[in-house]
Amino acid sequence: MLSFFKSKLPLGLDIGASNLKVVELAPTSSLPKLEQFLIRRREDNNLKNQLVQIKKEFNFSTDKMVIGIGGPSLIIRRINLPNMSEDELAEAISWQVDDYLPLPIDKTVFDYQVINREDGELELILVAAPKEVIQERIKAVEQAGFKVHSIAANPLVLRRILPTAKLVEQKSLVLINLGAKTTELIALEEGKFHFRRSFNFGGTDFTSEIREKKELSFREAESYKFKLKDKALISNSLSKLISDVKRSLKYRGILTTTEQLLVTGGGANLKILVNLLAKELDLNIGSFNSLGQIQFSPQEFSPHLLHKKLPKLSVSLGLALREVQTDDKFIARRA
Repeated sequence: MLSFFKSKLPLGLDIGASNLKVVELAPTSSLPKLEQFLIRRREDNNLKNQLVQIKKEFNFSTDKMVIGIGGPSLIIRRINLPNMSEDELAEAISWQVDDYLPLPIDKTVFDYQVINREDGELELILVAAPKEVIQERIKAVEQAGFKVHSIAANPLVLRRILPTAKLVEQKSLVLINLGAKTTELIALEEGKFHFRRSFNFGGTDFTSEIREKKELSFREAESYKFKLKDKALISNSLSKLISDVKRSLKYRGILTTTEQLLVTGGGANLKILVNLLAKELDLNIGSFNSLGQIQFSPQEFSPHLLHKKLPKLSVSLGLALREVQTDDKFIARRA
C-alpha cells in the first residue's frame, strides 16, 4: 500500500511535456518562504537521468517530493451518494468505482474525498489515474535518489495558488492552465471544485501555427509567440481553444453564469491570447498573483522575474503548498 499523506514541506515536482518544474518552500510562522525553484527543459524521455542531474546541481534541504499527475489520463469525478458512515462509503466505492473508470480497477490507482454532507446526501470527488503512469513516475523519482512523499492531481492543487480566499469564495470562475501540449480547464463555484476538462492542445499548437504562417524555425516561432500582436497568426489555434472551452462550459450549463477567467501555465504569458480568450468568452480577467500565497526575499529573487516565471510554476507551487493547505489530499490510498 502506498502512503500519500503528510510530511514537512516536500518539494513540488511538475512533470510537463516540455519542462520539469520544481519548487522548494520553507515553513515559517506565517506564509511559507520560497527557497528555490527551477524550470528545466526536458531533453529526452529519460526522466530519471534528468532528475539525477537536478539533484546534483541543486542543494535541496529535503529529498521528499510531491509528484503531480495531470492530462487526459487523469480522471476526476464529482459523485453524489446517500449519506453513510466512512466504513460504508469505503465499501460502496469499492463496488461502484468501476462505473466511473475507463480502465479495469486492477490497472488503476484511485482515491476519494468527501467534500460535503447535506440533506441526507454526501458529495465526494473521485480521482484516478492509470497505475502504470504512476508507477513509472515513482520509479524514476526513487531511482534518481528522491523519495515520493505523495501524489496529487494537478487540477486540484491549482486552487491553492488563487489570489485570495475572498475571490475564490465570491466568484464563479474558470481557471485555464495552458501547458505546452495539454490544456486543463477547471471550473470553481463559491470556491469549490465544480468540474474539469483536459484537452490535447497547448502552447505548442500556437507555436506551430506561427511557424507555418511566418515560415520560421520552431525555436524562432516560440520566441516570436511571446511578442505576438497579430491575432491572425494564431487564429486557427485560438478558434479551436475557444470552441473547446465554450462547448465544455455550455455542456455543464455554466457558460452564462461564469464571472471570471484566470489563465496560468506557460500560456499565461501570451497576453494577446489571454485578452482574446476573455473577450470571446465574455469574461473578466481576474488578477492573478500567486506571490500572495508565499513570501520571498527580494535580495534573492527579483519580483519582476518571479511574476514572469510564476505562471509556469503554478502546478509545482500548488504541489509544494500541499502540506500548508491541507484541504485536499489526492491521490491515492490505493495502488
